[in-house]
Amino acid sequence: MRTDQDPVVFILNTQLMQQYWAANAPETPVTVLDVEAASYQGDPYKHLKKEFAATKKVMTLIEGKAAVQDDYHDILVPAFCVQAAKSFFDGF
Repeated sequence: MRTDQDPVVFILNTQLMQQYWAANAPETPVTVLDVEAASYQGDPYKHLKKEFAATKKVMTLIEGKAAVQDDYHDILVPAFCVQAAKSFFDGF
């Protein structure tokens, strides 16, 4: 999962891994999920991105922007990472 707003896992880490896997393609495609990115037609994570944006908005209204930044990596994003991983593995 990637997001350029994560204060713990920098976007550069994801970009480097994405470049590595593009050059050293595994047998199964590697997908980068950016919960902050706009959805596109056929996006398997469209619903997840929409729910993430809504959750972030509600959290901002209730707790404020500083709380969203402070809780981004350890509270806000993990719930959506788990959902994305579950939906990925449910496909097998």
